[in-house]
Amino acid sequence: MTREQFSQIPVQMDGASCALAGAGVFFVKTFSGAQFSGVAASQNFAAPMRTSKTGTVLVSLDGFAPGGMDLYPVRQAIKPPAPANSEYCAHGMPADMSLAAFHALPPDLKRHRQSEDFQREVMCGQYLHGLMAGSENPTPSPANDAIARAAVLRHIRVLLAAGSVPRTASGESAWWEASRRFLAGSEPPISPNQAIPAMRQDYYALFAEEILPRLAASRPDPADHGNTWLLARHAVNLPDDAALRTLDVIKSMQVPDELVTFHKYLADEVLGKVRVGALPMPVFDWLTREAGMAALDASSVLEHMIVRDDAVGVRRLLDAGASPLNRWAAPHVLSQSAAATAYKSALIEYVHGGKGKLQADVADDLLRRALDDCTGNDAISLAFLLGADPTRFFLHPTIPKNVLAVRLLYCPSVLGPLLKAGMRLDQRYPLSIARDGQTDTPLGGYLRMRDPNGSLSAQSADVVRMLLSSHNNAKEVAGNGFGNPLLKYAIETGSMEIVKTMLDFGADPQAKDAEGFPAWLRVLDGDKDEILLEIMQARPGLDLNASPDERISPLAYAECLGAPRVASILRQRGALEKGTALCRQAGKKT
Repeated sequence: MTREQFSQIPVQMDGASCALAGAGVFFVKTFSGAQFSGVAASQNFAAPMRTSKTGTVLVSLDGFAPGGMDLYPVRQAIKPPAPANSEYCAHGMPADMSLAAFHALPPDLKRHRQSEDFQREVMCGQYLHGLMAGSENPTPSPANDAIARAAVLRHIRVLLAAGSVPRTASGESAWWEASRRFLAGSEPPISPNQAIPAMRQDYYALFAEEILPRLAASRPDPADHGNTWLLARHAVNLPDDAALRTLDVIKSMQVPDELVTFHKYLADEVLGKVRVGALPMPVFDWLTREAGMAALDASSVLEHMIVRDDAVGVRRLLDAGASPLNRWAAPHVLSQSAAATAYKSALIEYVHGGKGKLQADVADDLLRRALDDCTGNDAISLAFLLGADPTRFFLHPTIPKNVLAVRLLYCPSVLGPLLKAGMRLDQRYPLSIARDGQTDTPLGGYLRMRDPNGSLSAQSADVVRMLLSSHNNAKEVAGNGFGNPLLKYAIETGSMEIVKTMLDFGADPQAKDAEGFPAWLRVLDGDKDEILLEIMQARPGLDLNASPDERISPLAYAECLGAPRVASILRQRGALEKGTALCRQAGKKT
């Protein structure tokens, strides 16, 4: 090399030095102690001055820089970079790829970025791991772009052929984790608005031809079921043959004594995450043939299909022997989707066939949801068909609105289905959710219950009539909370129709409460003269003078307690007035 030619190289040297140039590199022979510096062609300043210890320096114009435009720091050229058998990778591990294989890689793969550690990442497997996992993109295009996916596929093929193994930053083999991420990148779109990944079938072909055989030779950590199940979940989207081979490889890696249990969990994990109706039948059969339907019955797989509105998947699973008595799927019988309808039909047929009913807590929760819809009598009847029990449900209310009397107060239309289902009307039900709270029969509780305005609904008399028609306890006095006659509570409602209904079913106005007052005397509260007239018409022989205190007559109570209209009627009907002053005097004392 002439001095004129060498002068074109951006290196300044003295007359005692000489140089040998090659493709992308040149050697400078100088003297020990000579000072030199490398200057990046893209920079306007000099690198720090260095002193040669050997008198021989190697300057690289190529390295891993695009086009060899930048000069890297001059290194002492004593030995070639890292032979493959050295402790070159993380934790002193040798590289999977030989140095010769690295040098044989395509230039664009070796030079696509300017990291000084890139050779190490390529030779030690981190780059392959990034490509398979989707974190490396050798192009400036978006990761899902066809150009980027084609480049990734090409780089993976080349690296696999060169002996590379996907490894984590700590040097651990990551075939299973990288493989499941590789397949996940070609997952079918979930929604119609999502684009189908480019070159999807090419990616699947590479997996089947190049990656799967390597998986079969790389046993996963037995405790790491996460990557195994995730790989299986994504593998079912492969063409049938590749999917089945992958599932066989996964299963062959398990401990023989745990195969049955593992298969159950595997089926649960896969079927619970994919669209079962879209699975090829051979794949579905593989997953269910040894899974044991009892395991799937106890899982939420069936619910998953209903939530995804996978009607085909629901039918497939039920046809394969899964029980429709599934606690997770049962709440969806009240939904209107195609999958929910298919499930409901199968469940009703199962129950009608005498094969069983839903568990008590599941059926009762279904009843609760049905009762929340005041117009949902069909749903209420369905809940009873599937195993709900009204008596059991209302005996243990957990929230106030599940108190029977409250339900009847705010939604009287539910009474029909409750009676049809055989709700016991002689049973005493809680009037609140308090453990030590009061209890009463349905009729007694209903007559005592009030909304915040202190009133009952317009259908109240109909509710009373239906209750009495099914179980006539109109004359009931004892055991209803305070030993009061039910007619007394009926009068307190202020409803003429309710009182008339009670009288029609035989309620006795003369029945006494615990203090000895006759039930009819409750008309004094609110001066209910019209109700008094109705009672007197229904019971012409009503004793208008009966009183627990012989010194004070009912008329005197009416005058004393501020019920002038009732007092006027009693006086007109010849009632005795006795003890008015005594009553008023007693009232002042209290």
